[in-house]
Amino acid sequence: PEAIAFALGQSKDPRAFDALVSRLKSKDIVLAGIAAVALGELGSQDAQPALVEALSRDDSSWVQAQACQALGKVGTSRALPTLKKLADDTSYQG
Repeated sequence: PEAIAFALGQSKDPRAFDALVSRLKSKDIVLAGIAAVALGELGSQDAQPALVEALSRDDSSWVQAQACQALGKVGTSRALPTLKKLADDTSYQG
């Protein structure tokens, strides 16, 4: 599943969007992190809400770091409050 998620992102095919958002919610942190990276590769600002949600709910600093990176590629200023909150969180390890 991880290789498929990665390939979907590399394809830059917008039809992959829903599948990747679904994988971003996976309890498998490797799959969720790769889905975040893949959403960044798709480059759609539509991914921003799902990526911000991943930052807020995910316990994995790796998934959070991948979501931050993806937001850097697709995000708008609407993601800044969540990113600032995460940056100010002393428990964040990403």
